[in-house]
Amino acid sequence: MIPSSARIEADNPPTGRFVTSEGLRIHYVALGPEDPDAPTAILIHGATGNLNDMTFDLGPRLAAQGVRVICFDRPGLGHSERAPVEGWLPSTQARVLEGASRALGLRRAVLIGHSWGGAVALAWAIAAPARAAGAVILAGASMPWGDPPGFWTPVVTSRPFAAVAAGVLRLTALHDDGASAAARIFRPQPVPEGYMAHLQPELILRPATFRNNTEDIERLDPALSEQSRHYPNLRVPLEIVHGSADEIVWLSVHSEPLSKLAPDAKLHVLEGVGHMLHHVEPQVVTAAAARLFDREAHSGG
Repeated sequence: MIPSSARIEADNPPTGRFVTSEGLRIHYVALGPEDPDAPTAILIHGATGNLNDMTFDLGPRLAAQGVRVICFDRPGLGHSERAPVEGWLPSTQARVLEGASRALGLRRAVLIGHSWGGAVALAWAIAAPARAAGAVILAGASMPWGDPPGFWTPVVTSRPFAAVAAGVLRLTALHDDGASAAARIFRPQPVPEGYMAHLQPELILRPATFRNNTEDIERLDPALSEQSRHYPNLRVPLEIVHGSADEIVWLSVHSEPLSKLAPDAKLHVLEGVGHMLHHVEPQVVTAAAARLFDREAHSGG
């Protein structure tokens, strides 16, 4: 029997708290010190996931180093709400999350975005540079790759299709616990022990969430075509980290061009590492964040 969305939510309850931004309830987890003067990092997860990806390892690791950490569920994913309107681009999501950070009383923060979340971090840095001490872009989708939305986009994002497709995927996921999909995302590295149980992967298989995620993926390429025009004028320092073996977001298509367009960007290539680099080489990520915190401290920001 396919579990309902209500059953999935009951079995996978929120792990954090909620804050309101633009009338939407945004789910977040806070880690580390509550001191408003502590260095602060905002972690933004990628597609087909939720904030649990960031609380599995990277968030606690940063918190142990004295960083105030806020992990958000992006609007429409995990337990965060999304208004039923079209146009949920990286810039839209960045605006909502930036508003959520204001509601939490956060000051300037280092943004850490993975994959789709990298696009959101960049959009935030473009729109509200005064609210970003820097950005760590992890295998971030940053550049258009020439794949316009297919004719089937309105179909797969419709409620009937999403309900059916999510049900089929749920049966598959329940059969193999999502292990094969996770293996494809992590390769060539193995999936860390305990990761799938921590992720609460069933949340993505609710029809509404499936539809939101599909819409995000389909509309990303044209959104990045517009967003990338602003990279030469970025006023925020970037630490870009990308694995050479990433088969999901290509280094040559995204991070290499971004590092050349942004005026204050450093690219760090991890040889032989795949898409989930923050689980494979988390110390590289924390070191990148530390460099941005150090710059912020010395700039008096």
